[in-house]
Amino acid sequence: MTHTHADVPSMSVDIGTNSVNTLLDVPGEPRRRHTYYTRLGAGLEDGGALSEEAMGRAIAVLEQVKAEASEAGVERLVATASSASREATNGAAFLARVAGVLGVTPTVISGAEEARLSFVGALTAEGGEGGQLGRSLPGPVLVVDIGGGSTELAVGRVEDGGPSVTASASLEVGSVRFTERYLHADPPLPEELSDCLSVTEATLDEVLVTNEAFGEAATLVIVAGTAETIAAVELGRWEDGVLHGMRLSKAQVEDVFRTLATEAAEDRRHNPGLPAERVDVIVAGCCILVTIMRRMGFGECVVSIGSVRDGVLREAGDRPVASPSLGSD
Repeated sequence: MTHTHADVPSMSVDIGTNSVNTLLDVPGEPRRRHTYYTRLGAGLEDGGALSEEAMGRAIAVLEQVKAEASEAGVERLVATASSASREATNGAAFLARVAGVLGVTPTVISGAEEARLSFVGALTAEGGEGGQLGRSLPGPVLVVDIGGGSTELAVGRVEDGGPSVTASASLEVGSVRFTERYLHADPPLPEELSDCLSVTEATLDEVLVTNEAFGEAATLVIVAGTAETIAAVELGRWEDGVLHGMRLSKAQVEDVFRTLATEAAEDRRHNPGLPAERVDVIVAGCCILVTIMRRMGFGECVVSIGSVRDGVLREAGDRPVASPSLGSD
């Protein structure tokens, strides 16, 4: 039996390097989104493997996700996996375990596809007074998704047929990856921050010099955990309905960066709006965002609560897919 997203209870599950992100859509009810922190990519280097401990954390979370889906009567579940799963030498074995839990095999998406889905999700998600951002922002729009293992960039416009991407790129810079690689002192040493910033800029430059489309962007939209956390710290609380569509000036982003980068972790965790699970990786995430804003000359950015999970669920509704097996194992 097949269904379309618009007609039946549906869920998207995005398995990332730092977290598992879900979006539950039950017809007639507000969409429910949830982030579970797993740190799946902890200790993962190029050519390395996911640790048993990290995989165990992720599987435990996915068992909770399956229970939520079953309770909601989900008939359509779509799962994706990104940076950590596609890089790890044991990624396929991990995803086989995931399939045993969820009843569907996650699709491992490329960096380019992750960037495109983030673009679609960012500009079509609805929340609070922000509504759908796509048609209200001057184009071209650059959407930046700072993840745990990679950062995705996509530039394009929203047209009558929906979001359309002109160019996309995936950078091997991420909040978990760069925390483990560069930020070892507590608080980080100036030279550690300098390394993190300079490597991010060099990696970004490789993309900017090869594709002029990125430099033509008129509006910067930021999505995912790092973006929402920076906005929440500036706001002083985490509230999706307020964060969606929130504008942050470059000065505000720089101020949050300076504050968090100069605090020890124990002090940093007392900032209102900062989730405890992001205390140790948010500084690297800040490094990435401030580098992008400095290098590309953006005076402000706009926050969207939409991301890959929103893009996946939107596009899944355009085609029939067999219902997952959500019964007890």
